[in-house]
Amino acid sequence: MDNIKAFRLRNHLSQFQLAEALKVTQACVSRWEHGKSVPEVEVAINMSELLKISLDEIYENPHRNGPFLTAIYDTISSSGEKHVCGKAGCLLQLSIEEMRMLFPRALRKEGVTPTIVPSDFFGYYVEDASMVPNVLPNTINVIYKTNKIIDNAIHLVNIDDEVSRLVRLTNNSSSVWALLDATTGENRVFSSRDIKNGHLQIRGVVVQSRQNFLL
Repeated sequence: MDNIKAFRLRNHLSQFQLAEALKVTQACVSRWEHGKSVPEVEVAINMSELLKISLDEIYENPHRNGPFLTAIYDTISSSGEKHVCGKAGCLLQLSIEEMRMLFPRALRKEGVTPTIVPSDFFGYYVEDASMVPNVLPNTINVIYKTNKIIDNAIHLVNIDDEVSRLVRLTNNSSSVWALLDATTGENRVFSSRDIKNGHLQIRGVVVQSRQNFLL
C-alpha cells in the first residue's frame, strides 16, 4: 500500500515511529507498505487522524466518487479524543451525492454549490433516548463537522469536561439555550463567556439519523 508509506514520509515519521503511535509492531507497518496485509479498521481510523488522511486513501479505494468509508464513534472526550464504536462493525458508507444532500441548508450560500469534503462527515452511535423523537435509541447519526450553531438543530457537543452528547441548541442574541433532555425538559443556558471558556464545545450537527447501518 504505497499510500501509507507516502503519507508516513510526508509526516516525517519512520516506520518505528508510526508503529509506536498506533501501538502496533514495526513489522505490521512494513507489511502494510509492501501490500502483504491491511490495517484493522480501528487502527486505520487512528492512522487517518494521525496522518490527516481519509480511510479511502489508506485502503486505496479506487472509487473516487464513493461510497466513502466514514468512522463511527460512540464518545468524544472534552479534549477531542475519539472512541470508536464497539458494536459489530464501525464504518459508515456515504456517497458524494448523499453528502451533498445532507450538507446543512443553513450553511449553504445562496446560489453556491457547497464543496463536499468526505472527511467532514462521520458517524456517531447513540444508545440513550434523551433526544427522542428526533434521535431514537440505538441509532447511527451522521454528523457534519462544524463549530457553528444551527438554530434549533441537534448538535454533538461537549459540556464542561463531560464526554460528548447530543443536545438541541437555540441561538439567542446574547446566549445559547441548550435542551439537554427532550423527555424531561432539562435545559441549560450558556453565555458567550461560557462558550469562550470552553463550557460548550460544538463538534458538529446531526444531519441524519439512521438505524441498523453498521457494516
